[in-house]
Amino acid sequence: MKQLGDFLLRTLNIEPGEAGVIVRLLLFSFFIGIALSFFFTVSISSFLVSFESTALPNAYIFSGLLSLALWLSYERLRSRFAFSTTVLAMLIVLVVVVAVLAVNHILYPGKTVSMALLVWVAAFMFIKNVAFWSIASQLFNVGQGKRLFGMINSGEVISNIIGFFSVPVLLPAIGPAGLFAISIAAVTGCVFIVLNIIRKYPKVLSAAPVEKKPVKSTQVRKDNFFRLMLPFSVVPVFLFYLIDFQFLSLTRQQFGNVEAVATFMGFFLGTISVAELLLKSVVFSKVLRHYGLRTGLSCLCICLLFAALVAIVAGGWGTVTYFYFSVVALCKLLERSVSNGIHAPSVQLLYQPVSPALRARVQGKIEGMSAAIGNLAAGAAIHALLVWQTAGLLAYMYVVVIVLAGWPWLISSVYSAYKQKLQEVLLLRRDLRSVPAARGTPSDWQAHAADNPRNTESEATDRGIHALASGSGEAPDELEAIFYKTSSTGLKLRILEAYAKYAGTKAVALLCDKLDYPSRVVQLAAVKLLSELNFTTTVTNNVVVARKITEVAGLLCWIHASMLDLRHHVTAAPLLSALQAEKNEYMGMLFTLLGFSYGPSTVKLIRNNLADNNDTDDYIFALEIAANTFEEEIRAIVFPLIEKMPLEKSVERLSQHFPQQKLSAAHRAVNILYKDYAKIGLGTKTHALQFLEHFFQDDECRSEIRACLFHESGTMRETAREILASRH
Repeated sequence: MKQLGDFLLRTLNIEPGEAGVIVRLLLFSFFIGIALSFFFTVSISSFLVSFESTALPNAYIFSGLLSLALWLSYERLRSRFAFSTTVLAMLIVLVVVVAVLAVNHILYPGKTVSMALLVWVAAFMFIKNVAFWSIASQLFNVGQGKRLFGMINSGEVISNIIGFFSVPVLLPAIGPAGLFAISIAAVTGCVFIVLNIIRKYPKVLSAAPVEKKPVKSTQVRKDNFFRLMLPFSVVPVFLFYLIDFQFLSLTRQQFGNVEAVATFMGFFLGTISVAELLLKSVVFSKVLRHYGLRTGLSCLCICLLFAALVAIVAGGWGTVTYFYFSVVALCKLLERSVSNGIHAPSVQLLYQPVSPALRARVQGKIEGMSAAIGNLAAGAAIHALLVWQTAGLLAYMYVVVIVLAGWPWLISSVYSAYKQKLQEVLLLRRDLRSVPAARGTPSDWQAHAADNPRNTESEATDRGIHALASGSGEAPDELEAIFYKTSSTGLKLRILEAYAKYAGTKAVALLCDKLDYPSRVVQLAAVKLLSELNFTTTVTNNVVVARKITEVAGLLCWIHASMLDLRHHVTAAPLLSALQAEKNEYMGMLFTLLGFSYGPSTVKLIRNNLADNNDTDDYIFALEIAANTFEEEIRAIVFPLIEKMPLEKSVERLSQHFPQQKLSAAHRAVNILYKDYAKIGLGTKTHALQFLEHFFQDDECRSEIRACLFHESGTMRETAREILASRH
C-alpha cells in the first residue's frame, strides 16, 4: 500500500511533506465548489425567469458596489485581526447570508430576492477566492505553486462537475430549497476544514503578522508592479460580464421557465467544469514548465480573441440564430474554463514576490478593487450600448475584441514588472556576494606562461601584437596564423589577451571563434576575456554561444553520470574530488555563457542566490527568475543542473537530451581516460588511471594501464610506470 502511495505522489509531482496540506485544500475546494454550483444555478435561473435580460447590467453594478464594500470590510478586518481570524469571519458571514437568502427565496419569492441572489454570487466568488488563494499562497512558495496550484483547486472543478450535472436530477426531486440546504452545509464544512488547517499550520496562519497600518493606495500607485496589476486584473472581470450578458440574454430567449433554464445551465456549466478539470490537472503545469508564466497569462487572451472573432463572423448571419448562440456559448465556455484552469492559477503566482506579511492584504486589495471596477465598468458599458438602440448583441463582441487588442500590452508589462519585482526582492534580502573565479583563469595562464620560449614564433608574436596595438589592419590575420600554427599554449593566451586589449570591434568575433578551440585552457581564456569585455550576444554570434551552452550542459551531465558510477567505491574518493572540481569549473563557465545571452547582472543574481547557504525563499525566487528569463530549450538543459536534486534525477532529466550509459566503476575510469583533452583535464585522467590500479587483476584494466606507457603526456606515462612497478 505504501508503494502505491509513493507511486501516486511521484505521478502527481508531490514532494514529501506536501500531501497533508494538499488533501485539506482539495477538500476545501471540493466543498466550496459544491456550494457555489448549487447556489449559482438556482440564483441565475431565478433571475432569468424574473427579469428581462436588460436588468443584468443593474445586477452587475450592484455586484460591483457589493464587492467594493466587501473589500473595504476585509481591509478593516485584516488590519485588526490575524489572517486566520479574518478568513474564518468571512466564511461564517457567507454561511449566514446564504442561509438568509435561501429562507427568503422559499418564503417570500419575488424579484427583490432574485436580484439579491444574483448579486450575492459576486460576493460568494470574492470570499471563495480570497479565502482559498490567500491560504494557498501562505502555505506554498512560488516553486510549489507552479507545480501544485492547478491541482489543489481541482477539487472545486470535480465538485462543479458533480453539482452542475446533478442539478437536472436533483431539482425535480428536492427543489431549490434542497439545493440551498446542500450549499449551506458545504460552506459550513469549509469552515471546519479551515479550522483544521489553522490548527495544523499555526505558525503560517494563526501567527501571521497583524498589520495595523492598511496598505495605502499611494503604496499601490507608486509601485509599478501593483500599479499594473490593478488594470490587468480588471480586464478579465470586465470581459466576464460582457460575455456573460450576451450568453444569458440568448439563454433567456432559448428557454422560458426555471426548470428548463436550470437544466440547461447544469449541463452547460458541467461541461465547462470538465474542460476546466483537464486544463488544471493536465495542461496548467505543462504550460508553465515548458512555456513559462508569460504564456500562462496569455492563454485566456488568445482563446477569447479567437472565439470573439468567430462570433463576429457568425453574427454576420444574424444574432438570433441558434448558430450564433452556439458560438457565444463556446466563447463563454472558453472564458470560464481557461480563466479558471490556467489564467487564475497563473495570476496567483504573480503575488509570490510580495512579502508574506503583506501578501494577503495586497491580494485582497487588488482582487477587491478589480472586481468592483470590473463590475461597474461592465454594467456601465452595457447600459450605454442598451441606450444606443441600433447596437445589437454583435456590438458587445466588438467591444470584447477592442479590449482584447490592448490586453497583451498589459500582460507583457505585468510580466516584466513581476520579473523586476523578483530581482528587487532578492537584492533587498541579500547583497550580491562575489562569485569565485572559475579555474582556468589568470593563475593558469601564468602556469602556461613558462611554455613561452623566446624563439622565432615568440618574436613574430611580439611584432604582431605591436602592430595590432598600433592599429594595423593586417595584424589580426598575422596573429591568427601564428595562433593556429604554434603549439605553445602560452603564445596562444598572449594572442587572446592582445585581441581583447587592442583588437577593438574585431575582438568579440576573434574570441568567439575560440570558444570551440580544442583546448580547454584556450576556451576558458576566451570566455574570461569576453566577460571582461562585457560581451552580450547578437544575432551573428548567438548561435555560437547557444551551442557552447549545450556542449557544457552535456559535459556536466556526463560528469554527473560518472560520479554516480563511482560514488559507492571508497577508493574512488580522489577521482570523485577531481570530477567535482571539473564540475565546479564547468558550472562557472556555464553561468558566464548564460550571462552572455541573458545579461551578466541577471545571471549573476541568479547564481549568487542559488548558493547552498541561501535560504529557501532566495533559492525559489532565483529559480523563478531563471524560469522567466531562459528560453524553453535552455531551461530544459540548465535547470537539472542548477536545481537542488539528487544526481540520479539530474541525469534522468538530462538524458533526454544527452543519453548516458551506466558503467561499472572500472569501465567508467577507462571512459574518463579516453575523454577528449579539450573537455577533461590531465589531473582527472591521472586520478582515473590511479583508480584503475584497484582493478589490476582484470585483464582489460591491466591492458589499459600498460597502454598508458605510450601516452602523449609524460605525467600519464610516469603514473603508468609507477603502477606497473608496484605490481612486480
